[in-house]
Amino acid sequence: MTSKRLDQAAPSSQPGAVPPLEPNRILRRAPGLTVRLLSDNSIAILDGTQTVHVACHGLAILDLFAQPMRLSDATDRLKPKGIQEWIEWTSTITSLYRHRLLVPVDTSPPPTDISPPPTDTSPPPTHVAGFDHPEIHIKMLNDRRRTSGFLSAIAKTVRPGDVVVDVGTGTGILAMAAARAGARHVYAIEVGQIGQSALRLFEKNGLSDRISLIPGRSTQVTLPERADLLVAEIIGNDPFDEQVLEVFRDARKRLIKSDARVLPRMLPMGIQVYALPITVPAAQYAKLRFTPRTLARWQTWYGFDFHALQTEGERSGARTSFRSDQVRRWAQVAPPLLLTEVDFARFQATQVDVCHTLQIKESGLFNGVAIYFTLTLDETTALSLHPAEADNNNWRVPVWMLDEPLHVQPGEVFDLTYRYRVGDAAITCRRHVG
Repeated sequence: MTSKRLDQAAPSSQPGAVPPLEPNRILRRAPGLTVRLLSDNSIAILDGTQTVHVACHGLAILDLFAQPMRLSDATDRLKPKGIQEWIEWTSTITSLYRHRLLVPVDTSPPPTDISPPPTDTSPPPTHVAGFDHPEIHIKMLNDRRRTSGFLSAIAKTVRPGDVVVDVGTGTGILAMAAARAGARHVYAIEVGQIGQSALRLFEKNGLSDRISLIPGRSTQVTLPERADLLVAEIIGNDPFDEQVLEVFRDARKRLIKSDARVLPRMLPMGIQVYALPITVPAAQYAKLRFTPRTLARWQTWYGFDFHALQTEGERSGARTSFRSDQVRRWAQVAPPLLLTEVDFARFQATQVDVCHTLQIKESGLFNGVAIYFTLTLDETTALSLHPAEADNNNWRVPVWMLDEPLHVQPGEVFDLTYRYRVGDAAITCRRHVG
């Protein structure tokens, strides 16, 4: 059999594909970008349909391409210090280009990737960024509970003759499961280069005649026909991080039938997102906050007053993520609080803004809020990411650090707010007034 790649589902040019970079290609920054500086010194770049996270040198790259510039000229101007820095800069450029945050302004034919800098005759090591990195897919496939749960739900949900669309197919395992379950045809959408690996898997497993790879983002591609079933596992650590709300809303409008089914099926109450008020160990907290003790130590070491950084830290907030087995060992000052629940088959909004009253149940130090979710796949299969229940899974637990650690007692009340906007979530917690 021959592997099938559907680059052009409509007469228009390939909607999601981008030609490989070459040194003579002229690029410029895409219009209308929003850039956010994050507390870990990285940046988030938003274009209205996606959020791309890159290192802080991404700012210099965006500034460099404010006007059209040849790629080779740009790499010369960057003046990297050694091969490692050159790899980091050029891999960031490649990532921005593949996500269409840097766009071509010439019509020269593609091919060949960025050439090595002239000062080094040896080729740079391969650098794979973002969701193309093998480690991400290895972790997901090693998460047997997660993957088996999806495969079981797909086997129960697919009906003979169904047309299925799999958004963010990755290695293609969910697409293959749908074909194995009796789907007439599966359209597997994937923006990354991992899609080429999926193609090979489709052929190796004798399924390439019933699965078509659609390169690109689901919000930008078109399909030859509408689907009976939408399958997607694009749930991030913070469940909305990968823009699942935007993707499902767009898919319901353009890619699936009005009576189509979706998986995750969201029964009976949808994805449920919880906040877990916790005590983050002092060593972990100090890594992400400008604590008085840390500032005083630096003053002793270097002879400067660093206390102005504490105010800056309080404005910026801090979030990181931990393994479930780490978080489960930390003290909890209150039981889980249900923040929101979403039915992907019906939910219309692409943002979340909720505020709840949190009552403290245990005395102790309150300095962090962990976020986890429960995902219902079908009537009998659910995945809970509560730290005490989620062992050896590929998701990590996002933890928001409070601006100021609080010694709390049972009965104290706080207002906890959770907001999500276009790939970016935020938690705030304030003492309840009145």
